[in-house]
Amino acid sequence: MYSRFYGKLARHWKSVEEIFNHLLRSLAALLPDFGRDLAADSKALPVLGGRPADANLGTKGYEDADGGKRILNWLGYKLRLIVDAKYELAVAFEVAKASVADNPRLMPMVRGLKEKHPELHERAESLAADKAYDAGDDKAELYDDHGIVPLIPPRNMLAQKDDPIRPLDAKRSDTICTGPTGEVFCKIAPFEPNPEKAFAAMQFMGFEKKRGTLKFRCPAAAFGIECGNRAACRCAPLVRNGKYGRVVRVPLDQNRRVFLPQHFHSQGFKAAYKKRTAVERVNSRLDNVHGFEHTYLRSLDRIRLRVGLVLIIMLASARSWILAGKEKNIRRILRPAA
Repeated sequence: MYSRFYGKLARHWKSVEEIFNHLLRSLAALLPDFGRDLAADSKALPVLGGRPADANLGTKGYEDADGGKRILNWLGYKLRLIVDAKYELAVAFEVAKASVADNPRLMPMVRGLKEKHPELHERAESLAADKAYDAGDDKAELYDDHGIVPLIPPRNMLAQKDDPIRPLDAKRSDTICTGPTGEVFCKIAPFEPNPEKAFAAMQFMGFEKKRGTLKFRCPAAAFGIECGNRAACRCAPLVRNGKYGRVVRVPLDQNRRVFLPQHFHSQGFKAAYKKRTAVERVNSRLDNVHGFEHTYLRSLDRIRLRVGLVLIIMLASARSWILAGKEKNIRRILRPAA
């Protein structure tokens, strides 16, 4: 009977989706900052029992706190979420086969948010996601077309045999170099074979929005370190002497994957990126409170329906707390009846 009920209800998916959208619009009206900071991630939806015809195998890599890596394999489906990082409520979601990659689906979800909820899209200022979403085209579209700062760490894409420190401008002889994840260095010891001693990280001075550039300052002038390469530095065009030191501007277009409006190697990025844990807490509630760690639903339509109903419950509960004047309870977990 339970299975037949889900089968019948799944045929009314459009109505369920409209309820979800209606609740989002209601929360947007009640919470002026709802949707300002977003976080995205995916989670496995493993299926127990027989193999559904529309499910397949999924693989997801995780990095432990100590830097180790582990691989999760499962049979079933995958849920992708974009949530509000403050209130930990979903603003967009989709369920697909487990094998569908995360990266290609991020921007379609953001575009869908713009189409269905322009008021939330207009508020969005940042979106945090892990390295699985590291793509230069997506980061450029997020910022250029949607005005959303991508808080997505760049991966080290260099092979082990490659030199990790390369000239900022390969066509010009200069002391300024970059690392594989957007570090900007100046060579302070021209005859030092050890790269850790030969290069010093330049001081990050902020993002210049009108120029579309990241601004960096001479490490010797900024940090008072000894520089043995000032003569070579002064030979570069447009370099002026002075106590402030040389200033280098790096355009985002140099590499949209590693150079971000919120510089990856800055305290601001580290602080803002912590907001991504909001989507992990939502995933944890889905598993531990609503039973998505293991499910016996054996079709994409039915698992999508169940996800939609649970997210509706979360939104409706939050709305009720707000109307009751108890906004601090928005994230309170009430375990559903068995």
